[in-house]
Amino acid sequence: MRIIFVVVLLLVCGLQLIASEACKVTKVHAICESRCEQDTRMIDRVSVPPPGTLLPPTGMSQAADEGKSPQVNIQTNPTPADSSDVRASLLEIESQLEPAVTITKKKNGEFKPENVAKATYQVQVPKGVSDVQAARMVFPDHDIQNLNEVSASHFGQVESNFVSQPLSCEDVESHISPVQLLSWVDVRTASFGCVDGRSAEEGLGTWGGDFGEFVTSLNIYEQMTTMHLSQAEVTSIFRKYLESTTREKFTTCISGLAVRQMFGGVEDMRAAVMNPPEERRAALWMKISDSNFVGNEHIKFMLESPIEYSVRKELVQHLIHSFYDILWNQFDPLRSKLNVQVLPGDHIERAVVSISSPEFCLHEAHIVPRIAPKTASSSMAVIHPDAVQFLRRELSVFFSRETNPIVKADEMNKRFNVLAAGQGALTKKRMFDRIPSYSAKISE
Repeated sequence: MRIIFVVVLLLVCGLQLIASEACKVTKVHAICESRCEQDTRMIDRVSVPPPGTLLPPTGMSQAADEGKSPQVNIQTNPTPADSSDVRASLLEIESQLEPAVTITKKKNGEFKPENVAKATYQVQVPKGVSDVQAARMVFPDHDIQNLNEVSASHFGQVESNFVSQPLSCEDVESHISPVQLLSWVDVRTASFGCVDGRSAEEGLGTWGGDFGEFVTSLNIYEQMTTMHLSQAEVTSIFRKYLESTTREKFTTCISGLAVRQMFGGVEDMRAAVMNPPEERRAALWMKISDSNFVGNEHIKFMLESPIEYSVRKELVQHLIHSFYDILWNQFDPLRSKLNVQVLPGDHIERAVVSISSPEFCLHEAHIVPRIAPKTASSSMAVIHPDAVQFLRRELSVFFSRETNPIVKADEMNKRFNVLAAGQGALTKKRMFDRIPSYSAKISE
């Protein structure tokens, strides 16, 4: 018996030593894939947000029921601020009826005396121009002091895209280096966070995190079985997966802005999401599946454009409710497996980077490097496309064994990769279309 124990111990130590030796990498090589040209354009200080940016988000008006998103028709007529003449009017209120109200400013940036009252809505607007459809303005931090948080966030992201220089190949390699000090994790038990440059924690990234991958797997399952899953069925499948998986956590993410919209100003954002007051949970349950309050941007885009993402909106909402039903139940044994990644601040990413691991490390030792998207000097969106293949295969096998009706794992995995790649490309275009994309290969 003692001999058997010693042999097993030696085998385990030997395997660990082999994996450790094989994954002692020495270098990283980054290659630019898109947006590689050096942007020599001047910073456009008069760029304006889309029409309607200054209006309250849909679903938050007094006329809208909580949790619903009424459509707001926005005009797209160009304003003088869109022209090349930057001395033109910097603020125009667009109306369906003529005449329109145009407010100009002096060269020093101040409003003309006769326009101050109109600009700040201190006087009654003349009859016929009260049906305001959209407002456009620039320099919100200097000109208009009452911008809502959504508008300020938009301007912050627009300005960061112009001011921050994109990362070069050398910058990407420097961000990941020294590769000898990278921490490695078992890809079969690791959790995936969101592709977002606001997190300083080391981890693995995929679009929407574990939550985004599971939504897509449910979507593929519905397509293969030609059925629409109910809320109860989604909850049942989700619970079965959490019970059967060997992964330590199941992760979704939420922006700091979404936390403040739902929970107000709180010191500990993660604690507010994980354990909200009992008396507020019914109202919060109605909001969490409304795209206006969803802080996982990949999921938010699915809810806003379900046809474009080839997904059923109600299916996404079902999984959101299933997730938070477990999370907010203190006595649910599966609660400990759920994780919420809070992402405060604005997007300041300067590159999108796909991480590639050495062949032996990934397929033999089953370990991949964890990368911190944000450092003191740079921020980049990090994706692990090779590592996420393990999660997709696991989900495909799960649906081929634990559901009724079952599906073929190989066919589901193929469909999974195609749809997930398309959805990821859409989110990447929406979030990071202006910054370069790199593939970073870590090797010996």
